[in-house]
Amino acid sequence: MVETLFLFILTIVITSARNDNKVYSEDDVYISNSSTTRSSIPTDCNLFGNKFEADYPVQKININITETGTFWVGARIGFERNINPLGVLTACNDSRTGSLDECNRHCEGHKYFSYNEDSCSCLKSNHVDVGLSKTKICKHPQNGLCYEDNCVVYERDVVNDAYMCDVYYFESLVKDWIFTTEKCSLKLNFICDGDNPSSDAMNTSWLVAEQTCSKKNKHLLQKTKIPGNEFKDGTKYWVSFFRRKNISWGIGGDKDVCAAITIFPNRSVSLVSRFCTDQLATLCHIHKLQRDHQNTTANGDSSPLGLIVGCCVGFLAVIAMFILFIIFKRRKR
Repeated sequence: MVETLFLFILTIVITSARNDNKVYSEDDVYISNSSTTRSSIPTDCNLFGNKFEADYPVQKININITETGTFWVGARIGFERNINPLGVLTACNDSRTGSLDECNRHCEGHKYFSYNEDSCSCLKSNHVDVGLSKTKICKHPQNGLCYEDNCVVYERDVVNDAYMCDVYYFESLVKDWIFTTEKCSLKLNFICDGDNPSSDAMNTSWLVAEQTCSKKNKHLLQKTKIPGNEFKDGTKYWVSFFRRKNISWGIGGDKDVCAAITIFPNRSVSLVSRFCTDQLATLCHIHKLQRDHQNTTANGDSSPLGLIVGCCVGFLAVIAMFILFIIFKRRKR
């Protein structure tokens, strides 16, 4: 009986400890009275989220207020791509096989690696023999770029505003599509993915291109399907074979595409991207000096609910340890 009670209490303790969601109420946050562009947010608004750790999981946040919708927030748009194709090595030094992702993980601790579908080598330098101009998407598309029996050299773990973004164009001399990279701020056309790939006749940066496709509920071209003949004119297009957009908590990021938060009717939230010129209200965090009592802040202070849960967990943990002590003492007799 005692052992059963102990296990029951221990289960409650463990479950409570795992339930570390942060709940914000109208005592913690408020929505601004007017909608503005991102650059015109009132200076007296302490943007919700701007003090969070950059990678704090959004799924652990609940905002329990009356309003729902999408609002400006303290987060930023950046780039996320853990590998960057640099060029081609004519000699492959290792017979290790596997997928591109497996090779990337195998070379953890190295800055560079070379890969084709029959070879994976961890490298100390970024030396390449030729560029990417003759590379094609591999037989198995998830394995990135290939060029005959040569190996493509990749740089690992690079997340940088000056990073290079993905470009696809049709080369009439070789009668095939070629992958290369260009600086992400360059103004190019782009292809939106879908059953019928489409392109807007506008030159823009990679992030603006991605956001334009996103507004159509699409993405920049991510698959290796070959677009129709209308794209085979040598024009360079932004695509998204490697590069991905990333949203993290904090201030800064791109000037054209900005971060916002969507609050759903069930009070869960999601970080989303919007053009910085969109008109949105702002989710502001109430500073603790503005409150009559202490609530949750973006710096990690405990809310009243968190304090109650914490006290209960601590109390149950003490009881569990006491029961465990009694069990051990009885067994020694």
